Amino acid sequence: MRQRRLRFTIPGDPLPKQRARSYNPRTKSGDLIFKNGKPIIDTKTPDKTKAYEQYVSLIARQAAAQSGLRQPVPLRTPITLGCIFYLPIPSSWSQKKKNRARSGELEHTSRPDLSNLLKSIEDGAEGVLWKNDSQINVYGTVDGEPPKKLYSDEPRVEIEMVWFEPD
Repeated sequence: MRQRRLRFTIPGDPLPKQRARSYNPRTKSGDLIFKNGKPIIDTKTPDKTKAYEQYVSLIARQAAAQSGLRQPVPLRTPITLGCIFYLPIPSSWSQKKKNRARSGELEHTSRPDLSNLLKSIEDGAEGVLWKNDSQINVYGTVDGEPPKKLYSDEPRVEIEMVWFEPD
């Protein structure tokens, strides 16, 4: 078995996975649509989430092509995924507070949630780097650092995935 590693950066502000919104579809006249006596409930993924996942998919596809990964890692192959999210420093902060954020002295403890940021990467790279995000069985590190949120003047996501493939 040979260990493979793929490391790449997604430039720009990291976006968390937003919850799908539920709604009742209606006819053109505005009446609810029923099935088996109950109103139908549909869900819609927010456009912002869809767009970001497509962006993640595009960058992942480019990184895969550059590394020689021609197809997603096969099902049942465990994957270790490391992500560090560099979020923008609020412009409203004082210079002193911005400097503390840059140095890492000030930790990112506000929204977005780390779990939702990870989910946007997992879903965006699905079908490109891995067949299904259920293959991610461990959150690993990037340069020895576990998944985390940091402040930066250059918002981005640093990603490293590791898996084993047969020789």
